[in-house]
Order: sequence, then C-alpha cells, then structure tokens
Amino acid sequence: MSTEGMFGRLTGRMDDTDEVATPLTVSDLLEFPDDERAIVRHILRAPTPLTVTELAAELGEPADTVAKLVGALSMRGVVAAVDGKLKISPMHSAARVSPGGLWGQLNDL
Repeated sequence: MSTEGMFGRLTGRMDDTDEVATPLTVSDLLEFPDDERAIVRHILRAPTPLTVTELAAELGEPADTVAKLVGALSMRGVVAAVDGKLKISPMHSAARVSPGGLWGQLNDL
C-alpha cells in the first residue's frame, strides 16, 4: 500500500475539517442581526430562564419566528435549551485568558 492510499485519503479529510472553531466572545454579539441580538439580549436579562413561547410572548413576535431564530443561535453555539428553558452558552472571555503564559514564566525569577 502506498502513502497515497489510506493515509492520503485520511489526510485529505482531516485537512477539510481542520478549521478550529474560535470560541464566541461577547463582542461577537455586536455583529449579529438585530433580531438575533434582541433575542440574546432578552435571554441574558431575563430574571429566570424562559421557554421559546414565553420569549416570543415577551418580545411580541410569532413563536415560530422566534423558534427559528433560537434554532439558528443554538446551531452556532450561542443559546442552549436545558429542560426546555433557554440559556446562553458559556462564551470565551478575553479577560480570563492569560497573556501567553507570561505569569507562569515569571515564577522562576
């Protein structure tokens, strides 16, 4: 079997899926369309988790429209439904990332 055989095919497939999804940041929300941003903002500010129908009623929008938008946000990893209630998925915060391990390097000084 040549190197172009099985391993060549696997390498080609791995190259196709080699894109690393960068975690969503809070600043990414600013680039969302207005309707999606309104949904995310409402979920963030709600005192208790809401269902899709409750969210639609509070926004004054049809439930099927809100369900489609929530589905799109869920597919992108922004919103998660837990026991039927909508929650914002954990996001990447730049404030929690250490600057390249700099502080770990300084411990030896």
